[in-house]
Amino acid sequence: MYFLKLSQGILYEALSSFYNSAKKPTATPLGFIIIGKDIIKMRIFKNSRTCQEFLENKPDIIINLTNNPKLFLIFSFKEIFKRHIENIRFIESSKINAPKIAPEHGVYGYIECKIMNIEDHKHSIEVTLSIEDIDAATPYITLEPFSRVINHMIDTAVYLTKISKLENVEEIKKYTNLLKYSIHIIKDYCNTDLCNEYLEMVNKVLEELKLRDRLLLS
Repeated sequence: MYFLKLSQGILYEALSSFYNSAKKPTATPLGFIIIGKDIIKMRIFKNSRTCQEFLENKPDIIINLTNNPKLFLIFSFKEIFKRHIENIRFIESSKINAPKIAPEHGVYGYIECKIMNIEDHKHSIEVTLSIEDIDAATPYITLEPFSRVINHMIDTAVYLTKISKLENVEEIKKYTNLLKYSIHIIKDYCNTDLCNEYLEMVNKVLEELKLRDRLLLS
């Protein structure tokens, strides 16, 4: 079922799931770009565990489509959110050898892929994927009016990940400022249980990264 509108040249954010070297399901947030019919490209930092897994094992991959921002934070900081990960259910794909994050966690669709090529760059690898199947997690998708808040929640997870891995002071400063702005948007424009819980999770990450005082004082 080809139910998605995927435009070429746009960087999308999603959760890529695969079996790791221990044959256990795992997932990680990765951006992806459609570059042609049934072709996807991803860039992955070399100093990441995901890069090592891709180079060593070349696993089949499920791109899990979701607008649940908590999943991005949970899988960005697996050690901090071990308890949350233990409660996430995976299901087997019928097309390829890869696990899907179950629909009840807020996943609405899947792009099932196989690795075609891995190109080495100075600080990253570029992975080319072939799309083997696209499927909906549910036959009915409830759409909510667009809100900047969800985008900033997902951006927050991305910025925290970059800050935790970067060494360049100017780059860290840049993403810290972006992070502060995204947190401001979430705080000021959302008062739901989801947003409040998400901000608590963000604070937990900030404390682990020893960033909380810096964001409050600067």
